[in-house]
Amino acid sequence: MRHSDDSLSEIIGLIYEGPLEPLPWASSLRWLTRTLNFGWAVLVLRPASRQQPSLIIQAHEQDVKVSTNDYIFYERYSADPFTNLPLNRIMTPEELLGAEQWYSHPFFKQYLATDDIHYELGADFRSDQHSECRFRACRPLSSGPYTVEERRICQLLIPHFQRAVELHSRLYVTEAERLLYAGSFDHLRVGTIILDEQGAVLNVSNAARDILKQQDCLVVDGAINARRRDTAAELQQAIAQALDTASGTPLIKALSVKNFTSSSELRVLVKSIPRLQRVEAHRRPAVAVFLRDSRHHCEPSAAVLRMLFDLTDAEARFARLLATGLSMDEAGKQLGITKNTCKSRLKAIFAKTGVTRQAALVNVLHDTLVSL
Repeated sequence: MRHSDDSLSEIIGLIYEGPLEPLPWASSLRWLTRTLNFGWAVLVLRPASRQQPSLIIQAHEQDVKVSTNDYIFYERYSADPFTNLPLNRIMTPEELLGAEQWYSHPFFKQYLATDDIHYELGADFRSDQHSECRFRACRPLSSGPYTVEERRICQLLIPHFQRAVELHSRLYVTEAERLLYAGSFDHLRVGTIILDEQGAVLNVSNAARDILKQQDCLVVDGAINARRRDTAAELQQAIAQALDTASGTPLIKALSVKNFTSSSELRVLVKSIPRLQRVEAHRRPAVAVFLRDSRHHCEPSAAVLRMLFDLTDAEARFARLLATGLSMDEAGKQLGITKNTCKSRLKAIFAKTGVTRQAALVNVLHDTLVSL
């Protein structure tokens, strides 16, 4: 039976929704077992090695889980002869090895036949040039061999799985970086509030929530406002300037916001978020507002500098030394880099911080690091 366009559209949609699911690709693998009568549908996201087990998402009937069976370990994983397939090509073990060799192979006899796994179908693909991934489908002898239509659908889906796994990998890296930076800010007791292009609040970090509970200087309810009139206008002006900043030109403004009922104050840093050179989504992040209780001391951090100004690791380490008062030559000597490299890094830092002189750069760094 040939599947309709609506049916194919459904499974392709599920594949691209896979990276966002609590258990990635659970819905698409479940669809395959239900619609194509697969006994098992399996996605190998990481091959097994001697150092670590493989990462496998497997669906059997309506149950989808991360595999914990012995196949995830290198000894059994490496014993499987149905490997090293031509990339992105659906095929069976009989086509790869020959029926006689496949059905007489110890792996088939010991590990598959004992679980009534008789027919197998699969493809290998790479999410990038290094990552080996596998798609496998299995069924019992009673279900019969795979039909031409079932093979056609699987072949059609492989490129979509490949792209979706690559997207998942990129999202994972981005999320890991976000958690790393968020942890650095939380450790430094620096709170972050993200505003959209209209100045509305998109996100408030846990550290920011804690700071706001302890201070009575700001109101964050849909938007961000200062309680005292004498600082409210300055804060709104800084946010407005950050929202109006042209693409690629950073704006950073540091100010102090006093408490409404006490003499203590909150250090506030307003920073524009550069616009990406691509189609922008609705409610894009446009402004970051960083908060720190002035009663807590905060040391300059290369990780924070990298986050604030989008510096590389090398540029952040160089800028951090300049912020402590070292000259360009002194900073270069401490890092063991040449004068030309120092000049190159300083030029890159100028471009990212929006200044043109070293004295102005130090002032900007002090506005951010010392004020925060």
